[in-house]
Amino acid sequence: MIHNHTDRNIRRVQIALVLTGAFMIVEVIGGILSGSLALLADAGHMLTDTMALALAAVAFRVSSRPADSRRAQETIPSCALPAPNHAWR
Repeated sequence: MIHNHTDRNIRRVQIALVLTGAFMIVEVIGGILSGSLALLADAGHMLTDTMALALAAVAFRVSSRPADSRRAQETIPSCALPAPNHAWR
């Protein structure tokens, strides 16, 4: 029997993506209303976090698809897609 946590991990990444995106929007609104550059700067940081989570969610979906004759040997592994974004932090 294969022990697989992929569905649970995808769900966790999606939840983190939604929460991070929601807090980012709240910070942008709060930063604009209060004139706080610190809140706007943190919202910009959260934007990069949201993009990284979105890229991880896409990588989960792509890597969960079965291989076929066209995609049996990928030039770039799906699990390596989020790596360049994470390296820029």
